[in-house]
Amino acid sequence: MNIKQIDWQKTVGRKADLQKAIQFSCNGAGGFGRFFEIKDLKNQLYYFDGRTTNIYFSEKEYTRFLLLVQKKLESINFVKKTEKEILDICEETINRAKKLSKSVSFKINSGELLRIFKGFDEVWNRFYPVGWAFFFIVGFDSRIEEKLLKSGFDKNITKEIIKISAKPDRLTPVMEAEVEILKLAKVINKPDKAKKLAKKLSERFGWMSVYNTEDKERGADYYLEEAKKIILSRINIDEKLKLIEKDVKDNEKKFQNYIKRISNTLLIEQLKFLHLSGYLRDKREEARDRITILEKFTYNAIAKKLGLKINEVVYLTNNEIELSLGEKNDSNLKKITQKRMKNYIFTVENGKFSIIDEDKINSISKLFEIKEDIKEIKGQIAYKQKRKVRGNAKIVLSNKELEKVKKGDILIATMTKPDFLTAMKKAAAFITDEGGVTCHAAIVSREMNKPCIVGTKIATKVLKDGDLVEVDAEKGIVRILDSSEF
Repeated sequence: MNIKQIDWQKTVGRKADLQKAIQFSCNGAGGFGRFFEIKDLKNQLYYFDGRTTNIYFSEKEYTRFLLLVQKKLESINFVKKTEKEILDICEETINRAKKLSKSVSFKINSGELLRIFKGFDEVWNRFYPVGWAFFFIVGFDSRIEEKLLKSGFDKNITKEIIKISAKPDRLTPVMEAEVEILKLAKVINKPDKAKKLAKKLSERFGWMSVYNTEDKERGADYYLEEAKKIILSRINIDEKLKLIEKDVKDNEKKFQNYIKRISNTLLIEQLKFLHLSGYLRDKREEARDRITILEKFTYNAIAKKLGLKINEVVYLTNNEIELSLGEKNDSNLKKITQKRMKNYIFTVENGKFSIIDEDKINSISKLFEIKEDIKEIKGQIAYKQKRKVRGNAKIVLSNKELEKVKKGDILIATMTKPDFLTAMKKAAAFITDEGGVTCHAAIVSREMNKPCIVGTKIATKVLKDGDLVEVDAEKGIVRILDSSEF
């Protein structure tokens, strides 16, 4: 692959160790196109700059790929089968991961450990074509909006239908967690009962704080603390619970009423899919994070065999792990992993993985630097508001950085996840590099009535902690202010 001759376009940014990034590329699964049953992207590049793992595709290939995905979403059979397929694969991969993790122990021999490691690789290859599916469903809401207008709905009603459809048709895992914490707050003065309930919440929702292998699950103490905060806020808990239930029911009633006014069968199925997307996204995140938790046992066992720490093992390639477990241990493994914790680049060409030599990383990384002085960032309006919001930018790339978000700050992220919820409650607005109207940030912004702009592509690269910014969620613009303007 001639890296310098490809028209690279950044598409995704994540804080990911090398093992997680390899799983992202889902080559053993037949690539990103498997779920949509289309030809895959030929060229991929993954660059970890010390903070974020940025994923690049050829711009021409990516444009072609999105057009093929759009065509698939015009097939009524594809749209109708998608819901069940996503949920089935999520459940199946969690169950397979559970079986594999039960076989792991520190006494296990290297051959059996390698078999389990390869088994998890197969799990990820089964999961990630589904895990990435929503990322490629770009502009789906806009195309539905056009169809509604052509069907005779006026502009205001069309906007209302999209807004209602973009809200999940049921409680997502994130919303369920909020409900259960409210219920925990009601029994917080009964210590024994509260502790038992908090433990159950940890078992049920603890995965929400996990993304990379190094992340820890939320324990019972977290849920007890969140319940205490609710008590201190002095909100009417029963009324809040009723409002959450009523909001979902009222929205669903409105959705069904609008569906009755539409005669186009394909459009109806597309609206139903849009309506369910928020829930499916959360279930996909749950599957990914639960599998990550279950694989920790395997990585820990590998670390012990190789004389490394778990946070070092996850910076090895699959081939390096396989060779080392096969009695061909490289004495330089620790040195290799320490360097990759600072940066790494690997490419995928026609399904073939290649890691870039250390001495070439600096020259290649220069291709992806943002050199122009940017004062204004544009994105998609996820939750429109007429008022402009100003505040200090806080860049959050992992759950370890959530604590720096204070009340009134503007939360800037590549994308938000369920464990960002506490910081999102403090923030005055949300800005993301990625996403659409059914992404996590968009759903939460509507629930919290806070401005939100998604799909900026560059916000986390251009903005720095402490930058003074103005969020215009009516025009979809983020302005970087001088101190004199604030």
